[in-house]
Amino acid sequence: MGKWSASQAERPRPLIRSVEESLALAAARVQRPAPVEEAPVSAAVPAAESSAPRAQADAPKSKSFSEQVAAVLAGILVQEKDAPKEASKEAPKDAPKEAPKAAAPQPVHTPAASAPKAPIHFGSTQRKAPPPPPLPPAGASPASRIPASRADEPLPLAMRPVSASNKLNTREFVFTIEDYENIRRRIYDFAGIALASSKQDMVYGRLVKRLRERRLKTFREYLELIDRDGAEWEVFVNALTTNLTSFFREAHHFELLAHRLRMSQPLTRPFRIWCCAASTGEEPYSLAITACEAFGSLHPPVEIVASDINTQVLIDAREGVYSSDRMTGISEGRLRKFFQPMDGEHSSRWKVIPELQQMIRFCRINLLDANWPLQGHFDAIFCRNVMIYFDRETQRTILQRFLRVLEADGELYAGHSESFLHASDLFTSAGKTVYRITRKKK
Repeated sequence: MGKWSASQAERPRPLIRSVEESLALAAARVQRPAPVEEAPVSAAVPAAESSAPRAQADAPKSKSFSEQVAAVLAGILVQEKDAPKEASKEAPKDAPKEAPKAAAPQPVHTPAASAPKAPIHFGSTQRKAPPPPPLPPAGASPASRIPASRADEPLPLAMRPVSASNKLNTREFVFTIEDYENIRRRIYDFAGIALASSKQDMVYGRLVKRLRERRLKTFREYLELIDRDGAEWEVFVNALTTNLTSFFREAHHFELLAHRLRMSQPLTRPFRIWCCAASTGEEPYSLAITACEAFGSLHPPVEIVASDINTQVLIDAREGVYSSDRMTGISEGRLRKFFQPMDGEHSSRWKVIPELQQMIRFCRINLLDANWPLQGHFDAIFCRNVMIYFDRETQRTILQRFLRVLEADGELYAGHSESFLHASDLFTSAGKTVYRITRKKK
């Protein structure tokens, strides 16, 4: 026995349990099954504590459950009421020290859903814990591992069976990171187009049609196809090039060009313009209209080369037919002067007049090719909204090649979001995204 101290005597013993504790204790006593084996009551356990379980054991079996709970609860309250009150009083300083009485072990309450893991000591008996529930058989589904009490709850995501509704990749064709990287490498090596990692969905949407048409099962099969089939390779390149364009897009450039054309008269040779990204023809035809208006003639001394890497858009450009919804940049006067209705007076389709088509030569040119099929020099190069698809190293390579085909006083027209400050040793800004060849200091 340990030594008795005044501090221990000063600790008051709770006289009355809370209602919740009393009810829980009563329910535990009533619901506990018949003892498997009993141990003699310890001498240190007060008789008042052990009397309740014995009284419960001797109770007639005919009592209902509620009557048993009420009887046990009444016994607990009586025990608490009769407990010696002197225990809560402060012990006198001169009082002889007595050995403390052993406190009765408190009951251990365990949730009904979980089995006790150790023998339970309560009152005058020692009961063995019931055996744990059997494990599910090997190979059982994840749902069978959920307790019956939680059978109606939704399963955790990791335990749910895989289905089309919770798959991350619900695309028709599997499109892996490796597939996307292989596509990025091919288009970059061929055309210099640097696809960002965020363009994966766009690439999938543009190429998935080809997998359906060629009845392929994977993108790997499609990559193998374009490596050996030149015609499919061309379709692949056409699908990944962007062809956003319109008539007189970024109109200030055409005003600057018209001013220069008027200032250059009279000409001793044709004024030559290269349109590097002709797309479906709106830009080169806008250049032709500008030249006609600057010289006041349908036969101005201007030559235009219009090129693109996409062969399909070049076919549309040569045809020169446009629906009404694509004529938004054309005024009513220009529409009547430079276009012909295809379907009568209220036509929804318009075709450029032959005089404009005669001013333009369409051809396919890849700006990454070492040798361009061009002859002579140009007074103006329109390379707008093209460089944004190239990295700086590729941009510089192309700008160096522009120096070979641009007249000394020629001008380079870029897109509004493009800047060549990183190549200031090659081109110098003249304002409004127009650049001129940088003059070497002597």
